[in-house]
Amino acid sequence: MLLVGDAVDDADAAHANGAVAVLHTGGLHHPAKLAAAGHPLADSLDQAVALGLRLASDLAPAR
Repeated sequence: MLLVGDAVDDADAAHANGAVAVLHTGGLHHPAKLAAAGHPLADSLDQAVALGLRLASDLAPAR
């Protein structure tokens, strides 16, 4: 599962539920605050989805 959010709380909630999270820098919180939290960041929604899908595939069990 992938969550694209714009706040640190979004990423924390996603991780607590086993999801991959990418934060969008154009949202509610300043990008510096998001970066300081250590979550993956993207400047556009397209980038966020692409990054999130790459991260999720890296975590997927091998078949």
